[in-house]
Order: sequence, then C-alpha cells, then structure tokens
Amino acid sequence: NAALESSASEPGAAAQREMIASNQLAEAEMLVIREAQAGIALVKRALNSYAEARFDKVHIANVNTSLNGVRGGLVVLGLDRASVICESCISFVEKSLLKNDDIGAIQHMLETFADAIISIEYYLDEIAVNKDTDDKILDIADESLIALGYSTAA
Repeated sequence: NAALESSASEPGAAAQREMIASNQLAEAEMLVIREAQAGIALVKRALNSYAEARFDKVHIANVNTSLNGVRGGLVVLGLDRASVICESCISFVEKSLLKNDDIGAIQHMLETFADAIISIEYYLDEIAVNKDTDDKILDIADESLIALGYSTAA
C-alpha cells in the first residue's frame, strides 16, 4: 500500500518541481530585465549630465560599461535583435561621442541617439509585462542608429 502511495505521488511531485523551476526561471528573467532597465536609466542620466555639462566627456565615460551590461542581459534573455542594437549603441558612443569635439554635431547626434535609448527602454518595459512582445518596438532604435551611420544588422 505504501508503494502505491509513493508511485501515485511521484507525478505530482515532478509537476511541483517543474512548476517551482519554472517560477524560479521567471524570477531570474525578471531580475535580468530589471538590471537592464537600471542600466538604461544610468545611460539616460549620464547622457543628460553630458548635455547639461556642455558635452564634458567625463559624464559619459562609463556609458559603454552600462550598455554592455544591458547587452549581456539581452543576450541571456535571447533577445538577439535588441542585443545587436545595443552593440551598435556601444559603437556609436565609442566612435562618435567619445572621439568627437564638434558640439554642433554632437547635439544633433545626441537627440537621435536618445531616440534609440528610449526605444530600448520602452522595449524592456514591454518585455517585463509580456515576454513575447513584438520586437517591432525596436524599429525606432534601428532607424535612429542607421541615421547615425551605425548598422544594426545581425
């Protein structure tokens, strides 16, 4: 009789273990999304400080570190298009913002780049609510980076 009870409860125990694992995975994914959102928030604050300080590069010195953290989270989540876009953002900061001293050009580029960052932010907000969100939200980021001369093709 004890053997019958044990075998009858095994499928229930397996289902319970699977449900717990699924919940833990969902919690881990949310943690990664929140970290990516925090990284984007840091980037936005840094870009605002950069603009307010008349484009003093000290304010954006760590932007690529934050963007690379966001990119890593996107890779972990399997969000390939978003991670490629993030990689293009890193290239833009490295090659166009950190190496350019033409304030007029920087002002124009920064506005377009801000659109890309906000698009990524909005995408992350949507992913946090619905994991199957359409990545069409990233079209604005894509278009902004292409306008800046940075490919977003995988």
